[in-house]
Amino acid sequence: MVAQGLDIWCWCNGCCHHAVLKTDMLMARLGRDQAVPGVADHAYCGNCGSRDVETRPNWPTVGVVTQHPRSELALGLWYDFNEVGWHLGNVGLIPELPRLKLNDGRGEGERWFSHRYVHKPIQEDWAQRPLSLRIREKVREVLSPMIRISQDQIMVLIDADWLKPDGAVRLNGDLSLTDLQGSLILNHARLVLSHMEAEKGVKLTSTGNFNRKFVEWMVQEFDWPGYEPGAVWRLNKILNEPDFLPLHFIRVALDVSGLTRKHKGTLRISRLGRTLLAPDAAGELLVVLFYGVFQRYNLGFLDRRPVRDNFQPQIGLTLFLMSRLADEPCSIEELVNTTISPLEEDSKPFQPKNVFQWRVLRYLEWFGLMEKSPSAANDEWASSYLYCKSPLYDRFLSFNVEIMTT
Repeated sequence: MVAQGLDIWCWCNGCCHHAVLKTDMLMARLGRDQAVPGVADHAYCGNCGSRDVETRPNWPTVGVVTQHPRSELALGLWYDFNEVGWHLGNVGLIPELPRLKLNDGRGEGERWFSHRYVHKPIQEDWAQRPLSLRIREKVREVLSPMIRISQDQIMVLIDADWLKPDGAVRLNGDLSLTDLQGSLILNHARLVLSHMEAEKGVKLTSTGNFNRKFVEWMVQEFDWPGYEPGAVWRLNKILNEPDFLPLHFIRVALDVSGLTRKHKGTLRISRLGRTLLAPDAAGELLVVLFYGVFQRYNLGFLDRRPVRDNFQPQIGLTLFLMSRLADEPCSIEELVNTTISPLEEDSKPFQPKNVFQWRVLRYLEWFGLMEKSPSAANDEWASSYLYCKSPLYDRFLSFNVEIMTT
């Protein structure tokens, strides 16, 4: 680590606070032979006090815009459904697939193959998976063998054009500003756009971030849970934009959504942003932001983990399954095992549930589509959360999928 000039990146799984610790300081306290993941055993979050902390080398940041093609399946690549295919097959969502022998670079073996994806069979009883009885009954009730969607319909959900009014995934742009008061992203995007419109732009630094004066002013104006002014200033003596995560995300989201433009060292509102800033266009603004975040933005940008996942290419299918399964509070493990395929094999030491929380649930919560609560009333440190749909979820998202009954 010292030879490579890298420090230690710390992340709190409870409140998403993060910090960088100097390697020299840690080496003096813990010794030269201390493993990087083991540093987490000696750390706790200075923001919420939780000891659910992860550590890794402070690698250079990843890019803002996702590198996933709009659908990896559309390019004819092998798509590894892994565990999600097993779950969906057992609840009757995916019909049984033919088996064949093939060599896909990982050695010859049996695969489940259909159209443009393959699935490694899992030799275990699905009932033994770590799912609660309630969620298993919910799966059987909603996605039982009597209620099926075809393989073609699954592909339609994955390949869907979200901006088509008759597409498989539909975003409702007719909601009013009052209906969307629970959306942190929408409300704070409008706040930043309003300031840009009034001041004819915000001055940028040489790195393309907002200047410190504007960042300090936004800390006072933002009403973002977990990032209150006192907590932010307690952890920072000076504030750069990346130190205030909500503003950092909002600037990037506005950029990838085409709502801002750069002009002579300032960031200004674009023509589209000016049009959608009107109060009666709040629903359309949410549609543009939601599409930008889940279709163009790199969902791994904020967590900076070098973990490959299949979340973004299949996000349409994930949103559909959540609409059917998350009516009642579910643990992250339950959602991971029923709505997504697992991570790539090189994802260790990061747990799939944590990566799913960082890259899917966190953004849905910020959009106001998901609600979270502690798993127990006396869980003061919120070591684990339960997630369920908010009332806005079904009002904003709808799906044009043919459900087959047999």
